[in-house]
Amino acid sequence: MGKIIVTLLMVISLLYSSDGKIGGKVYFNYTYNSAVDADLVHSFGLTRVYFSYEKGLADNLKYRFQTDIDHGATPFNVYLKNAKVELKTRLGKFIFGLQGMNVFNVQETTWGRRFIEESAMDKYKFASSADMGLGFANKLGDNVHFSVLLTNGTGYKHSENDDNKKLSTQVVMGQKKLTG
Repeated sequence: MGKIIVTLLMVISLLYSSDGKIGGKVYFNYTYNSAVDADLVHSFGLTRVYFSYEKGLADNLKYRFQTDIDHGATPFNVYLKNAKVELKTRLGKFIFGLQGMNVFNVQETTWGRRFIEESAMDKYKFASSADMGLGFANKLGDNVHFSVLLTNGTGYKHSENDDNKKLSTQVVMGQKKLTG
């Protein structure tokens, strides 16, 4: 079912690509190993590569694709990280498809220095950063933000492998970006 949704969204994006937004981000590093017996003393590498495409279909409806390149594999593996549709209603925002998890955004927005180091959530693998499922987000007044996701629980690099689902909730009181 997921492959059908992704294929359908890709066809739609090609048909309506003139108004879409193409983006990308690349993080790379330089490593120096001073050990005498090291095989690789100096090296450049890619730590993260994203390519994205986003398009609004109406004022309240948009979709997004984003790829992610696995820097730990040789040769590199390319994964689809986001293939989602967002629908804004008076009840809140509904998200369908492969989407970012709601447990990362406060820490990553506050840290904001991905070029130095991953956030703790990513580095210590507390959860996958994206997964296939359904999401809902809204605000209560100006101060309380909440989000609920029901996902496969396997992440975006693995296929569904059981009948279990993952329920992720987030409630934030105040600002989501704590740096000011």
